[in-house]
Amino acid sequence: MPAVPPGARTPVVQVTALEMADIAMPSAVVTPALRLGRKRCHAEQRSNRQGPTNIRFHGIAFFNVSQTNCAQVHTKLSTPQRAYSLTGLPIFTWTSRTSNSSPTVAFDTAAMKIKYCPIEGGNFGDTLNTMVWDRLFPDLAQRKEAILVYGIGTLLDGRHDRSLKKIVLGSGLGEAKAALRDPNWDFRWVRGPLSAQGFGLSSDLALGDPAVLWPELQRGSGGTASGPIGLIPHYRTWDSFDWITVAANAGMVAINPRQSPTDVIAQARACSRILAESLHGAICADAMAIPWAPCILAHRFNTFKWLDWLATINRPFSPLVADRPLVRYISKPKAMANRLARLVHYKANTRHPFLRATACATPIDAQWVSEDLARYARVDSHFGCSRPSDVDHQRQRMLAACGSFAAEYGLAFTP
Repeated sequence: MPAVPPGARTPVVQVTALEMADIAMPSAVVTPALRLGRKRCHAEQRSNRQGPTNIRFHGIAFFNVSQTNCAQVHTKLSTPQRAYSLTGLPIFTWTSRTSNSSPTVAFDTAAMKIKYCPIEGGNFGDTLNTMVWDRLFPDLAQRKEAILVYGIGTLLDGRHDRSLKKIVLGSGLGEAKAALRDPNWDFRWVRGPLSAQGFGLSSDLALGDPAVLWPELQRGSGGTASGPIGLIPHYRTWDSFDWITVAANAGMVAINPRQSPTDVIAQARACSRILAESLHGAICADAMAIPWAPCILAHRFNTFKWLDWLATINRPFSPLVADRPLVRYISKPKAMANRLARLVHYKANTRHPFLRATACATPIDAQWVSEDLARYARVDSHFGCSRPSDVDHQRQRMLAACGSFAAEYGLAFTP
């Protein structure tokens, strides 16, 4: 295995997604104790010059996770080193942060910051954080106190720095039993009752997703009655195939979730209905009173977080589920890993392992999925949305929680 790149400030750990057995490590890292089940791994670094130092690594053990995504799981870690080939199977990489405490966001310790998950290449749901909170709390970053404010997204899973004050304004969990409690959590509200249950909170704090606070969603409602049906895949699903053609063959229009929130919403408003694999595609459609329905197009669809949010709008979960995945290309090692994931039903409680691709999609596969989409969309009862008055009531409860937070910390508040 290649050595750690010259000049690298932090060592690199490589781990296969299927096996956590003893592996060759960079020479600076020894006695690794890697644990897949709790989604974190720790290693102890020993150096003749520095003595024992705890170095913690943090990430989610998905198959073939990219190095970019690894750096963005839970915390915005320092720039990852490049990944190296290991045993011929897909690997993922963590870069470490030397610390005597849990990993945390690298930021000015004397400032209040919004915690969210920026996605390389864009994902409009996560990008909403940059548009919602700056408007509500225009002087938040000027507050000279080490506090993380958890905003829009699935941000609460796993380990967080116990020494930092953490204020939650609507974030959620991504799976059951992923919550780690500590005395520095301050929950003003969470995305839904499953997140509340994970932290032992009252269901009264399950107010919904804070994306509905974006003023753009409050301008008009109902979409365009004569418009097409819009298809909004998950951003990773969007990358995997030509969904513009798949949607067109189904009589729909595909909406790229990697665009800015403003562009995504403008295109959604031009639609009569929305078929969403993107959770925030559904949340935004619901807030704009555009009838929508969920769809599952790939294995990464997270049922837990959907159920968490749907419970706040009293909507049953009846998605369209594609019978095959669509990918342009898949390597032989990744196809092998996906076959094994299917065999062992990897994360079947929250994901859909049978939709892990084991071969490139053919034109017949694409046409079959288009026909499934068109068939589902012909049934009007599949689509629905909340009453605007219910969404406004939900929004007012969130704004009350925001106002209380702002008053407590002396922040300007502009609802």
